[in-house]
Amino acid sequence: MLVDRLKFFKANLGDEVVMDIDTHQYKEDDFAVDFEQFDEINIKGVYWAQDPNLPDQHKKIYEVDRGGPQEIVFVTEEGFCCETQFVDFIFRSGFSFELIPEETGVDNIKLRETDVAQGVYRIIMYAMDNMDKYYGIYIFPYDNEASFYQSVRYKVEIDSDLEEFYNLPADTYLEPIE
Repeated sequence: MLVDRLKFFKANLGDEVVMDIDTHQYKEDDFAVDFEQFDEINIKGVYWAQDPNLPDQHKKIYEVDRGGPQEIVFVTEEGFCCETQFVDFIFRSGFSFELIPEETGVDNIKLRETDVAQGVYRIIMYAMDNMDKYYGIYIFPYDNEASFYQSVRYKVEIDSDLEEFYNLPADTYLEPIE
């Protein structure tokens, strides 16, 4: 596909737009990926991407880019083998969590499927190049209305409809960092 894209852009460098490019036709079998389907994920902890207490495997992913102020890592017990396995689980289960601050005057933060998708491909590719599996769900909250305060302690709660898909310990907190 990358070769096809390159041909397209090279063909369209001039003043004339080339409409017909001979692209490779993929068979349905070309996209088949074998993987174990997860029915449930066990969440071991939730961290800011910049938290010094983030487990070492996840620190390696962020060693060059320590993540923005709103990036969050849900550390999982299960290791995803590939993007397809990860996307399959999120597609079937959904992803709906809420961060509830202990401090008054700070808004709750809702995390949804769309937040999981933001930039996750970059993280997965880095993880797959450097590790056999990646043990985490990387969140890039996209809600511009939410305020992200890393200095506030948040209780992590799951949408009750998703409890069959996620095992989240009752007292899970996103701890503050300075």
